[in-house]
Amino acid sequence: MNIFRIFLPMLSLIFVLALVIFAYTFILKRKKVFENKSGIIEITRHYMTSKSYISIAKIGDKYYSLGVSENNINKISELSEEEVKMYFSFGNPLKNASNFSEILKKATKKVKEMKDGKNEKGQ
Repeated sequence: MNIFRIFLPMLSLIFVLALVIFAYTFILKRKKVFENKSGIIEITRHYMTSKSYISIAKIGDKYYSLGVSENNINKISELSEEEVKMYFSFGNPLKNASNFSEILKKATKKVKEMKDGKNEKGQ
């Protein structure tokens, strides 16, 4: 009888823990299914600080750049599908820039390249 009194609480604890783990995994799977049906997909994010970032998200059929902070979300701009595809086809040209002047140089270079490419196609 003493052995039964010792192991019964342990078995109960193991059973409860197994039940909690099962419920947690079940809820996570259901949450992912629900998120996919909502029509909101976060494509990428770039952290500005530890608690704020800029996100590119697809909501329905439209793309948006969003400023996200700890307390709110602001729409920065609506993006065309071409802009989003261009960003990912070139990769992120600003990824390895170490200071603002490098970022500015790379961004202006990309804009000039894009303009030259459009002018050549138009002629």
